[in-house]
Amino acid sequence: MTPPRTPVPDLLKRFTATPYKLIAQGFVVETNDLDLLEQFDQRAELDALAAIARNFHIRVVRESELASSSEEIRAICTDPVCAVLVGMGTIIMVDREQRRVLSFVASNISQQRFAHTYLPMAIHHAGSHPHPATELIQRHRSSPSESLQTSDKSDNRV
Repeated sequence: MTPPRTPVPDLLKRFTATPYKLIAQGFVVETNDLDLLEQFDQRAELDALAAIARNFHIRVVRESELASSSEEIRAICTDPVCAVLVGMGTIIMVDREQRRVLSFVASNISQQRFAHTYLPMAIHHAGSHPHPATELIQRHRSSPSESLQTSDKSDNRV
């Protein structure tokens, strides 16, 4: 007889249901927090988010147990993905290529602050600030020797 299997925890909350959905002005928001979804129901917020999130699919998982100790904001960006971290409990990941947002929101971050400040800020940052590596790759494609010389010069300064 085999021992019973211990279920593996779903640390990424991949299977967390997000039953509440808003489809409006060219973007979709789905979440497990009805109060958070209602923040997008205001006309001004819909218009502001629609201006920057056209064709985005946004998934928001509200954490019920995890609280963030601060609201310090950090951004980590690569070419296709930009992650904005708010403290230690909230993360907003924006995939520019797939036009998807996956976010986990700490329990102590207000719905209003997330919907009106952090989410639009993360989408705007990801869309308006190309990653420096992207610019270097584009320069290299247009003029390989110039890009390499620029790289060599920066290496010599160190």
